[in-house]
Amino acid sequence: MTTYNRSYTTNFPSGYLDTNQLINEINAEPGIAANCTSVINIVDNVDISFDGTLNSGEQTLMDSVIAAHSGPGSNTNDPETIDHANVLINAGTGLSGGGDLTTSRTLNINIPGLTAESTVDPAADYLMMYDASVAAHRKVLISNISGSTSTTPIVQARCTTSFSITTNWNAIVFDTTDIENDDTVIEHDNSNKDRINMLESGLFEVYYHVDAVTTGGGNFTDIESRVLINGTTVLDGSEAYGTSYGSGLISASASRSIVADFNANDYVQVQVQWDTGGFSGNVEFDPTFRVRRMEYVGAQGPQGPPGAPGTGNGDVAGAASSIDKGLVRFNGTTGKIIEGVGLRHYGASATDPVSPPPSPGDKYYNTVINHEMCYDGTRSKWLSIAILVEGSGVNGTVSANTYFRRFNGMTMSATNGPSVPKGTIIGIGYSQDSSVSFTFSVVVNGVEVSTLASGGSTQVSNYNLNNDFAAGIMATRNQSGGFTITRPQATVYYKLRV
Repeated sequence: MTTYNRSYTTNFPSGYLDTNQLINEINAEPGIAANCTSVINIVDNVDISFDGTLNSGEQTLMDSVIAAHSGPGSNTNDPETIDHANVLINAGTGLSGGGDLTTSRTLNINIPGLTAESTVDPAADYLMMYDASVAAHRKVLISNISGSTSTTPIVQARCTTSFSITTNWNAIVFDTTDIENDDTVIEHDNSNKDRINMLESGLFEVYYHVDAVTTGGGNFTDIESRVLINGTTVLDGSEAYGTSYGSGLISASASRSIVADFNANDYVQVQVQWDTGGFSGNVEFDPTFRVRRMEYVGAQGPQGPPGAPGTGNGDVAGAASSIDKGLVRFNGTTGKIIEGVGLRHYGASATDPVSPPPSPGDKYYNTVINHEMCYDGTRSKWLSIAILVEGSGVNGTVSANTYFRRFNGMTMSATNGPSVPKGTIIGIGYSQDSSVSFTFSVVVNGVEVSTLASGGSTQVSNYNLNNDFAAGIMATRNQSGGFTITRPQATVYYKLRV
């Protein structure tokens, strides 16, 4: 398809355009081989499309058809012909621009034209933003903008009564609290009203202003003032002097503003005294004492470029997701890529973990028996990683229903043997000199808990046993009903349970 663009005002001298009529007129021209498929008119642009390409002569014929195109002077029934002067784009709330469609229009954001809002609810009100991560405009809650609800902690107190000054340092009692907006950070002491307390460590600005009046006559007065930390240390830069000359009633002023670091639970006071002459007088005119936490917090600015690669301390990348409590390992030798191993470690616990459901090989540390535990998928239970071994045998013959000796030579019985904790027998192995049938039996507290028949073999083992037993006395024997055996030696393997 090929499209040719013409101007409505230039190429249509009659000022009339019927798109369907024009298509028919062009297709009726025998000198134009291609078919006209559409005519679209938008403002001054008229796009005329064909199912083929026109040569220069055919284009000249097309322009002749356009120039001859005429009608009754208006075409209100043509859906593609619009009186653009009567179609308007109106700028809505927060926008400016617009107008009719006789020309291109631009709409702009008009923030100055919005109504000013004096009450802001950060948890419910939104701002418009551009989200660079998705290249689109979005809205954001004001409360989600870093620093948008920050309030600078500040305390301001005043002395509204007359305070007598002497030639000794005395702290001014500030009886009135003007501002105290965060008493978790800074407060005017309710009990000792000469103090302002810092409840957090940090940088604070301390300001005071004092006006003093003499009442003892003379021709000059000299007042000293300072800030004291914790009743003992003068704050550097806080000392001020005020001097006035005259006779009768004489006044002097002193003030300072200091920024300093303070520790949590420090307190400050303003102290004053007469410096010379021993005149008596009072602090007048509502002396002011103000302390504020220095916080310059605002919305987060643009992010800078990435820094240089780290030294490997935590500089790793992993999969998009992982199993809960999953263990990881390094993948390769870069020290920066990790991967899950498909196993969990539940940490320390007094009981066997059940959530999330354990899988074979998962681990945890039991704080009751103080052993690392592993989930045995074959036996479907938590057992200690440690394997304990109990050995027994007889250097001679053992008849049916007769107990073995431990490897240390001690005789065993239903009530005599090693004391063992709660566990599970996982394997038994033994040998004998005679090829006779008998059943090796393990008893705990006199109760048989595990057996292994010889079947007439001189060497027998099974390491897939799953025989639980309670804590108690363990012993081994030749089960009743079997043959007498010669020089048997046996080993019982077990793990601990909780």
